[in-house]
Amino acid sequence: ESMNYHELNFKLLNSGHVFGSASIFIEYKDVTLLYTGDFNFTDSLIQKAITPVECDILIIETTYGRPGIIFPPREQIYLDILQWTAKTITENYLPILLVYPLGKAQEITKLFNIYSSIPVVSHPKISKINSIVKSFGSELIYYDLEDYGEELLKSKDCVCLFPSTYNLNILKSKYPNSKIAIVTGWAMVYKLNGFDACFPLSSHADYSQLINFTLSCKPKRVYTLHGYSKEFASKLSKMGIKAHSLN
Repeated sequence: ESMNYHELNFKLLNSGHVFGSASIFIEYKDVTLLYTGDFNFTDSLIQKAITPVECDILIIETTYGRPGIIFPPREQIYLDILQWTAKTITENYLPILLVYPLGKAQEITKLFNIYSSIPVVSHPKISKINSIVKSFGSELIYYDLEDYGEELLKSKDCVCLFPSTYNLNILKSKYPNSKIAIVTGWAMVYKLNGFDACFPLSSHADYSQLINFTLSCKPKRVYTLHGYSKEFASKLSKMGIKAHSLN
């Protein structure tokens, strides 16, 4: 979709991050600029990856722009989550996954819908976003915790999704016979204590994907922001690309 404002032409492009996320491509006379916003350079179960666009100026988010932050293959993380959940149920514990309500929650719900018969129970905050996503045509099957989910939780034959910001101590107190895992790319960066498992699934590009995406865009100048912006700009400069951190 293109929009014009005076001599500027704007085009919104899929950024591959979460539902509704977009990058902005701007043309002004003979200069082009791409602002990525948060983006993902690999396909997921719910989003297609961002497509590189050649541009003169690239403004790129570098959340995971530190050398060495390389995520495992997405398919392997999917398998790890499914196997951990099934094992937890066979051990007669309730599996709980802490996820971001927008993006990660829909991806995990889709994962269990497609590759497992395990019912998904979601916290109301997640259910609210799921219902909006469904209204745009995405098929998600889940049970809201307050409407139907409590009975399923008693059986432990389900997986329950809570927002990643939910208080861990309260969760453990409320569901003592549970095992709790968190799903976040930061599991590749920090040691996250208190969880039974951590899965490094991210809706952002990792370091190698950031490099590959930048090279594919063939920019004359790059501006980095968020996360490890200074480290990434420094790496690009050493590669002969004019780069500067905006942080």
